Amino acid sequence: MRVLVAAFEDVGGSRRPAGGLHRLDAVVEIAVRVPSGPVWASVTLASADRFWTCAASHESARQADEVQYALASGPCVDAILDDMVYHVRDVAHDPRWPAFARAAARPPVACMLSCPMVVMPVPGRDLRASLNIYAGRRSALDDEAVGFLLLLAAYGDLVASVVEDARRRARVRGFDFRGLL
Repeated sequence: MRVLVAAFEDVGGSRRPAGGLHRLDAVVEIAVRVPSGPVWASVTLASADRFWTCAASHESARQADEVQYALASGPCVDAILDDMVYHVRDVAHDPRWPAFARAAARPPVACMLSCPMVVMPVPGRDLRASLNIYAGRRSALDDEAVGFLLLLAAYGDLVASVVEDARRRARVRGFDFRGLL
């Protein structure tokens, strides 16, 4: 958990505070830092009748998500529908999503991980989410990277919220209220 807190503190130092679903941009920014090599990341949100990408590190991640939404099938869609983790080491040869495998050639998605993501509740909305990681080479995500990404999916939005709140409290403590009285 300390690794996540440190990662969010590091990311937070370079950006302005962002509440609500915008915290998921920070989750995506941290996800692409896995040591396994170049990856793209996205967060898919789903409501009762649709899927959409609310945060993406690269346009290629957004495009790969959109392909799955159009097919109504693929690891990022099924991770939400089935509440399952899907680690696809070789997209081209995985028998579960042949239509996605054909479409995933552009952008070139060779390996991916999609896992259900815990997001902070949004009043009046029943949202489900998945964290999606895409790589251009087969078996790009080793066990250590997968473990970190699963931790990020489970606790990332919560940790982002806690770190953001701590920063807000520190700004308030440092504010000089004497001029307002």
